[in-house]
Amino acid sequence: MILLDVLTGKVNVKDIVGAKVAELKKMKETNPVVNYEIFDNSKSGEYMLDFLLTANGADGKISIAERNVYRYTSFTDKSGNKGVLLFGISVRSYGEAITSFLADLKKNKKDLVNQAAQFKIPSVTITK
Repeated sequence: MILLDVLTGKVNVKDIVGAKVAELKKMKETNPVVNYEIFDNSKSGEYMLDFLLTANGADGKISIAERNVYRYTSFTDKSGNKGVLLFGISVRSYGEAITSFLADLKKNKKDLVNQAAQFKIPSVTITK
């Protein structure tokens, strides 16, 4: 799944990333599988957040595993409107396929991060 989300106004990309990390830390308190890694590109001002979430079924076993790579970038459109664009890639696995999904993540961890980093982010134009 691909995600594009735009936040407009006086928003700071570092603060938005910090809020997501705080959310993940809170989740990790009750779910030790939750894990994340932050990448900071000082040249572009972009941040990437690579994180893993899980949810348990009624039987207490992991029923969903989801890996997300979020790329956050600031923008100014042609009219001078400012904001932050979130480009995300999400992959999921369910039930018995989760074990192989998690094993594949370990083997190919950097692939999705590299794909998100190389993706040409579209320009944003805010209309009112």
